[in-house]
Amino acid sequence: TLGRAGFYPAYKEAFELTTTLEEEEPILQEVVATGFKPALLWLGQHYRNADNNEKGRELYQRAGDEGVISGYISLGILEVGNVLRYINVLKEPDKDKKHYAALTQEQIEAGIEWFTRAGDDHHPDGWEYLAELYAKLELFKRIEEDESRREYSICLKKGMALGSAKAYRRA
Repeated sequence: TLGRAGFYPAYKEAFELTTTLEEEEPILQEVVATGFKPALLWLGQHYRNADNNEKGRELYQRAGDEGVISGYISLGILEVGNVLRYINVLKEPDKDKKHYAALTQEQIEAGIEWFTRAGDDHHPDGWEYLAELYAKLELFKRIEEDESRREYSICLKKGMALGSAKAYRRA
């Protein structure tokens, strides 16, 4: 009832209390139907959890296209993995090495495109993800050091222009 009255976090609470994917879907469909755009991300994640990555992709892109820019970041993560999470190269270097070695050139280019799109739409995390992707690609010998450093520097400058404290710390 609270959700229907415009208190959208009530929907999130309701679907977090569900125990099955089947129970989640009607709640998420209802909140999306209200026009609450961030719910597109919730529904996209729901479909990914239900092994429907294509539907999840569609919803992430729709979210980004409708102004929830983190949808583009989610698409980049779908392509190349969460580059911010794969930072433990000292404890599990083989896991990360295998992950980056397995990426196709198309996946890398798509990840770059989605993170760039998020940054171009003024989401500082887009530049952070992209900078980290370039650093990882260099670390795991997928691109040359000169290209990585050039692109990394551009990402930091663009992130700083958006006021990203993370970009300032890395610069």
